[in-house]
Amino acid sequence: MSKFLKIPVKIVERYSEYLEKSFLLFFLKNYSISPKVVENSPRKVYVIDNGFLKYFYTAPLGRTFESLIVQHLYRYAIRRFYELYYWSSEDSEIDVIIKMVKRFSLYG
Repeated sequence: MSKFLKIPVKIVERYSEYLEKSFLLFFLKNYSISPKVVENSPRKVYVIDNGFLKYFYTAPLGRTFESLIVQHLYRYAIRRFYELYYWSSEDSEIDVIIKMVKRFSLYG
């Protein structure tokens, strides 16, 4: 994104964070066993509501349905103890991976 807009990466990161905190967009990280790979891999961006898609671009029907499903899972996951990821390789992609986060109990 920074190459496309010709601005520094830090600015793109900052504005992306602002958009996420204002509940306009959310990002999924690329799943990997290595935390370093997860943090350094590109993120997949989703709008929080499909109504916003018409303002950004005309989304194909498949992308709209994918976005709708991921939005529903995201709303459920943020209230529970789950994390959402995507996974991609050179020739294939998994749109959503649901990972359960360990719950911590006060009672052991």
